[in-house]
Amino acid sequence: TKMYEFFGGVTQMLYVDNLKTGVIKHPKNEDPVLNQSYKEMAEYYNTAIVPAKPRTPKAKPSVEGTVGKVTTHIIARLRNQKFSSIKLLNEAIKECLDEFNTQPFQKKDSCRKEVYFDEELPFMLPLPFKPFEYSNWKTVTLPYNYHIAHEFNYYSVPYEFIQHSLDVRITKSLIEVFYKGHRVCTHQRLYGKKGQYSTKQDHMPPNHQKS
Repeated sequence: TKMYEFFGGVTQMLYVDNLKTGVIKHPKNEDPVLNQSYKEMAEYYNTAIVPAKPRTPKAKPSVEGTVGKVTTHIIARLRNQKFSSIKLLNEAIKECLDEFNTQPFQKKDSCRKEVYFDEELPFMLPLPFKPFEYSNWKTVTLPYNYHIAHEFNYYSVPYEFIQHSLDVRITKSLIEVFYKGHRVCTHQRLYGKKGQYSTKQDHMPPNHQKS
C-alpha cells in the first residue's frame, strides 16, 4: 500500500517473492496459492500477482541489482549517523532515496526519476479513492450461542448458521462473516473493555427474540 502511494499509481502486474506474506505454496506444475489477505489486496487494486519461480533469482534480475545499489548508497550515507527514533531514520532514508533517484545516469542525459515519470507512470493504473485496509482472516464454527469471539468480545451471526464453518474477515474497523463466499453479517469492531457483545435482534432464534 505504501509502495503504491509512493509510485502515485498501481502496477498492472506485481512480481513477488515466494514469501509466506504473499504466497502460501507454489506447486511445481500448478498455480500458486496466494495468502488470503494478499489476494484481497490484489483484487482491491485490480492488479495481477505473478510469483517468481522458487529459488530462481534471475526471474527479476534488474530488481535484485537495483536493490543492492540502493542499499549500498543509503548505508554509505548514513553509516556514521545516529538516530533517536525510527521516524527520524525513515526521514533520512527518504532523503537518500530521493538523492539516488535524481542522480544523473553515467551514459545518458536523464535520471531514474525522469525515466519513471516519462516511461512508466503513464502505464500505471490510478490509485483508488482510499488505500487498501489490511485484514486478517480466520475460520470458526458458530457455537450454540450464535456469537463468534474475537479478542474477548462477541459478535452475533444469524442462528441458522449454528455449527457451520464460517470465514471471518477482521479489519481495524469491521468484523465481517462469510459462509461459502457470501457475506452473512457485518459488525463494527468493538474496542475498550473485554466481554462486550454486539448482538442484532434478527440474528436471534424466535424464542430468544420473544424473551
